[in-house]
Amino acid sequence: MGEDYIIYVVSNLLLKGYTMTEKFCPYCGSPLMRKEGKVFCPICEPMAFQQ
Repeated sequence: MGEDYIIYVVSNLLLKGYTMTEKFCPYCGSPLMRKEGKVFCPICEPMAFQQ
């Protein structure tokens, strides 16, 4: 994944009320996101936030 794609995904989640944590995914480098107590990588775990 390119850096532009990661920025696009993360910024859209921030607009939807997700919180960006200070930690990063060890596989793709994306910042980990948090919503309702669940912390996940928005790139490696895309089904975690598609509801």
